Amino acid sequence: MPLSEERALEIVKAYRQIKEEHPDWSDQAIATQIPRRDGKKGITPHTLTIAKTLAGETRKRDIADIIRSITSRVPRGRSVLDVVGVPDGAVAFGDMHFNDVDCMHESFFSALDKAIERVSLLGFRHILFIIPGDLISGTGIFRGQAISNIVNAPHHQAIVGAWALRVIYYQFQQAGIDAEFIYVQGNHDVSRDSGGDLGWWVTTEAQKLGLEISYFPLEAIVQFAPGISMLVVHGFGYSRFRPQSPAFQDHAIRRIQELNAMRPPEEQVQHILHGHQHWLNLGFSMGNSSITFHSLGGFQRYTRRVKSFRPIGGALFYVRGGDLVWEELRPDPEILEQELDDPFLYARNVSRVGDWLYRGAEELGYGR
Repeated sequence: MPLSEERALEIVKAYRQIKEEHPDWSDQAIATQIPRRDGKKGITPHTLTIAKTLAGETRKRDIADIIRSITSRVPRGRSVLDVVGVPDGAVAFGDMHFNDVDCMHESFFSALDKAIERVSLLGFRHILFIIPGDLISGTGIFRGQAISNIVNAPHHQAIVGAWALRVIYYQFQQAGIDAEFIYVQGNHDVSRDSGGDLGWWVTTEAQKLGLEISYFPLEAIVQFAPGISMLVVHGFGYSRFRPQSPAFQDHAIRRIQELNAMRPPEEQVQHILHGHQHWLNLGFSMGNSSITFHSLGGFQRYTRRVKSFRPIGGALFYVRGGDLVWEELRPDPEILEQELDDPFLYARNVSRVGDWLYRGAEELGYGR
């Protein structure tokens, strides 16, 4: 949640008290003991850093600690995240490609409305929003991509992606739901022209906007409850018959077996969440592997038209009776059909993305 100055001062006051009692504790350890407004304990180290900055606590000698904190959140090798306690549940959407002229924005927000409606009906007040890649479109991914990119400059795409996340956050906030984000890199979250990691850049800008978001270039593990964990990746490969290509199925099973060989029973991974093929399909079990695949549908009109049999949408995950429950989050069929046939989709997308770029750049202070 974006921090107010009042909340930042509350956090810093608690930080100082704990620091006096435990002067040898690191900021990361102290963050786990700072009270939240819901009565529980524990905030993220990034939230503590923002609070200290807003409260005027950040000094020059803190810069090295901040850099180390950012580096630890954005690892460059194989990266695994254990979210030890998913708040109430998780909402997952991938392959939005918000910067593409063919993105079906209204279909996405229709599915997001359904997510918010279901989360509200379930009584959840704090959710994890999972993005398994391709939030934006990237640059140099394929020949001629600049033609289909509404904005092609990497820093402009980063601002657009960050502002899109803020829009999503405020949609939940208006319903009284707090959301934190994890973002796993997809094959489009890069700039092959410059070699830049656009997913990291989006995350950095989103953090400046006050969002709680963590970024992982390869993979993440989300733990819903003891004994219920999910590997989150973007995915790769192509198949006309399944949301998972044979090569990806083999890779996923081998990777989960590797992880489980080093994890205690309560942290074993049984589920994998991915995107890439723009094909919504939840709860697919692979024979005797005891692994359940969950594939998310993308939001590009071209993909939908060429491969119309592929459902579009996201997913809601939560625990009931000791088991993981999943629900599809599809857009309203009328809205989807309207966008599929909209001759002015390009113009509408240019207008929306241009507005996001302007508002994001203004809020972040660019050009001042």
